[in-house]
Amino acid sequence: MTAAAATEDRLLLALANASDIGNTAEVSRLLDAGAPVHGMWPTAYGKAPLIRASANGHVGIVRMLLDRGASVDATDDHGRTALMWASCCGRVEIVRMLLDRGASVDATDINGVNAVTISSCRECQTLLRGAERLPRWHRRHSLATWGHAANKLRG
Repeated sequence: MTAAAATEDRLLLALANASDIGNTAEVSRLLDAGAPVHGMWPTAYGKAPLIRASANGHVGIVRMLLDRGASVDATDDHGRTALMWASCCGRVEIVRMLLDRGASVDATDINGVNAVTISSCRECQTLLRGAERLPRWHRRHSLATWGHAANKLRG
């Protein structure tokens, strides 16, 4: 292993741990030092820092990681996203933030479970179901509009 790779691994481990415990100042320092925002530390069950912060309810860290380019739909070793973990753990504010940042409600883990079915929180389920309906309605409306326009053109 090269020195650069070893340094990156150390930064990633430190970032994963700081994200886990909610140490916002340390997360900021590590990101400034070049810690990989997309990395997954193998001994952390393949959970990216965003997933760890989301599961543990660290709103400021989730926001910081997203602002620094963390993938909103990154998955852990079981195919679970940050949205699934936040929903499962009842982290309403984080569920809302992830949805606002474009997290996929339709993503499923290796068992076919999605964020709605894994949710332990009624308010999270309501947010997730609302997010499911909006895109479907929008798609239907767009298809209906284009279909109507096509019929008009045909005469």
